[in-house]
Amino acid sequence: IEMAGCDQGLFDFIELNGGIYAGGREFVACNHLKSIEYMHDSIDNTCPMMGYPCRDYDRFKDGHCLECGSQGCAQMGYHADQYAPSPGVTNLKYYLSTAERAPHCVYHYQVKLTLGTSSSAGDVHGTPQVSFVTQNAGATDYYDMTDGSIKLQPGNTYQYFLTTP
Repeated sequence: IEMAGCDQGLFDFIELNGGIYAGGREFVACNHLKSIEYMHDSIDNTCPMMGYPCRDYDRFKDGHCLECGSQGCAQMGYHADQYAPSPGVTNLKYYLSTAERAPHCVYHYQVKLTLGTSSSAGDVHGTPQVSFVTQNAGATDYYDMTDGSIKLQPGNTYQYFLTTP
């Protein structure tokens, strides 16, 4: 699995990092260098870098593993020692998403969209979008819930996984 932001070509890294030396270093060691950036971001950040327990990455990316249970979620980085799994529990896998550039921490959301039924309702094609209302009563930009247009049918429920900075 590539770290977010490590899937670009050499010339992209050279341009983004201001030169051939820094860009080449970033290109070759991007996944390893990201760990330093993640640790730095986790030290004094109001956004907790939460890891969610899940049996595999595909289930996580589909939004099936965004609950932490009674034990709470594990944090990545500086605060990782504040979480301990239940006694005797081993081989746990935790997943989280990160932003490509600092600050890397993102909030994870599972969004369920249930369409009502009506005698006049029919199938439609479109790209569902969502906007979040923030604590200070502002609203975020709109986020596409799918990569493109999909068929939406009355009475169906659609589940999506979204991240926001």
